[in-house]
Amino acid sequence: MMLFIQHKWRNLMDKYLYESLSNFFINYVKSFYIEDEETNFNLKLKEEHTMRVCTNITEIGKEIGLDESELILAKTIALFHDIGRFEQFSRYRTFSDARSENHSELGIKLLIEKDVLNELTDYDRNVVIMAIRNHNALKLPDMEDAKALTYAKLIRDADKLDILGILFEYYKSPKHYEHLKVGESSGIRGISSNIIESVLNLKHIKFSDVKTSDDMKLLRLSWIYDINYKITLMKVLERGYLDAIFEALPNTDEVTKVRERLLKYISSFVGRKNI
Repeated sequence: MMLFIQHKWRNLMDKYLYESLSNFFINYVKSFYIEDEETNFNLKLKEEHTMRVCTNITEIGKEIGLDESELILAKTIALFHDIGRFEQFSRYRTFSDARSENHSELGIKLLIEKDVLNELTDYDRNVVIMAIRNHNALKLPDMEDAKALTYAKLIRDADKLDILGILFEYYKSPKHYEHLKVGESSGIRGISSNIIESVLNLKHIKFSDVKTSDDMKLLRLSWIYDINYKITLMKVLERGYLDAIFEALPNTDEVTKVRERLLKYISSFVGRKNI
């Protein structure tokens, strides 16, 4: 009985703390809105993205068996994973880290300077910072802490799932996204040979290697190799996100080979993954 009461009390405290963190996020983001359509479009895009990533990480976390307290920590990571984007856009007018600063590090700096995470335990605070720092890394570093690794994988899956959803909407109605400040808005077409080779060989693609809007689409397709949980991949497939990207690419033999390679990988992934 005592263990149950302590567990219930921990969950209540975690919920109260999350509400406080959520209020900080809302008020912080609100301070960046100004009377400028382009600015507000991009800020709203990132604010709404954050809310959907919170939903994604909760759904994926439940599927892999996280308890209520663990789900709240996962949502905290999702809540703050892109908080650096707002200062980034306000200062540089872009969401490109290459042309500005790493938005993860901008976010971590804010969270530390404002003591936002001080009510968390030392362990939970370190996990949040670690997961934010690595959510947009090319690949995850080796980690001995299995629990911390799980959170890092969760935020990467939840983030990619929503970005692919945004692109799905963009390809359907590009005029609606005329103010979008990301690589997909580039008008340069064509596919670079090194990008094709990377996708066919299951390699990660660096943003710095991308030269065209078609290269960027292939980079997004290569994210499939970095998805960690079966539920994430199934949502990507069921929602038609991959099909939308392929339809936006030129109909060439190279692209056909990429599709065949991805389908082969997906079949292997689904067959070997338990979660």
